[in-house]
Amino acid sequence: MSEGVSRRGLFRMLGGNEAKATSVPDIPEACPPWARDNRSYLALCERCDLCREACPERLIRSLDSPDPALNGIAVLNLDYGQCTFCGECADACPTGALDREQGTKIQAQVKLAGPCDRILGMPCDMCADSCTEQAITLLERSAPTINLEACTGCGACALSCYSRALTMEKRPA
Repeated sequence: MSEGVSRRGLFRMLGGNEAKATSVPDIPEACPPWARDNRSYLALCERCDLCREACPERLIRSLDSPDPALNGIAVLNLDYGQCTFCGECADACPTGALDREQGTKIQAQVKLAGPCDRILGMPCDMCADSCTEQAITLLERSAPTINLEACTGCGACALSCYSRALTMEKRPA
């Protein structure tokens, strides 16, 4: 027997039953572009996979989680591609969990997660060259400086980093 939460049960859990306070779990990974706030996204996402099927870059996957409220929720995976923000995921969403007007476009951000080869004096400008927003600044023999305000969270820089010093993470709400 599957241990899941019905849609009705999820709405009850998220709706704030006054007799029994239930906390809403935080989605541990970045959501697809134009996802609504955590509570609304969890309540509206039916785990139908239409956003995943619509993504031409194949960047959306279903979260595998032991928490029934999170299991199967659509999340953004920028490990092997970059988001073009085409909006096809939001257009395919039948419930409004992904919504261009009420959601947030930028869901991820870059993070310096390891030693950059530039510190060792190796020539590499790939992350800065791949950033169309010019959110990465490079100085001689130093790790890249990242302007998170300019970062769109597309993942191009992390994808281009052959030393894996840059990774993508969920943008704080």
